[in-house]
Amino acid sequence: MELYPKSLVRIAAVAVASVLVLSSCGRDDGEIVVSTNSSTRGLTVQATGIAMAVPDAVKMYLTVTVLADTSENALSEASAAADKVREALSENGVDDKDIATQSVSVYPEYTYSQTGKSTLTGYRATQSFEVVINEADTAGEVLDAVVAAGGDLVQVGGVSPIILETSAAAKKARADAIDNALAKAEDYAKLLNVELGSVEYINETSAPIGIGVMSRDVAEGAPGVATKIDLGEQQITVSVEIRWSLK
Repeated sequence: MELYPKSLVRIAAVAVASVLVLSSCGRDDGEIVVSTNSSTRGLTVQATGIAMAVPDAVKMYLTVTVLADTSENALSEASAAADKVREALSENGVDDKDIATQSVSVYPEYTYSQTGKSTLTGYRATQSFEVVINEADTAGEVLDAVVAAGGDLVQVGGVSPIILETSAAAKKARADAIDNALAKAEDYAKLLNVELGSVEYINETSAPIGIGVMSRDVAEGAPGVATKIDLGEQQITVSVEIRWSLK
């Protein structure tokens, strides 16, 4: 008498084989996948490439702020100052499409005594702008012109050098990512005593990303001294995933 029918033995064997195949295909650290199953033999790696680029534009954050006796007067004076800022930007080569209003507000402003009593001091009107200067080298001149036009009613929240045209740097970063992926795959092939075959697929897992320069406040220089915006460099990164077959 058989303890276990042959059909059950066959099913158990298939189940064990399936578990072994799944185990051999599992990711170890999220970057490397090695499969030695005859039907799925392959090695998959992820890698990142980096290229450095000088920013070609500058993003500027400006705010016009006015304190007046009524909300109507405050808003009117702030609008007039904002028009002067727009005119200065236009005269220095900044297109209207590169000027975006971020917020407009009017609110009462109070002072408080030591006893907590509040006194209305007036009404504060503000209008904030985000401005993109496409000619990065002229950013300092544009900033000086804006401050001269708006005077004490203009506040500079900061400037951020940015990269608008990323294609050239992205191409270099992509090539670096491919080289890094190949070097990593060859290392694993050598360690596992296997030979790489042909590339089965490649996937760019992230679009080109610029990293490295943060927003910064602009220090107020001495009268008559031109403002200079230091552009620095930024990293452009590209990540890829590539799978090779194994011979």
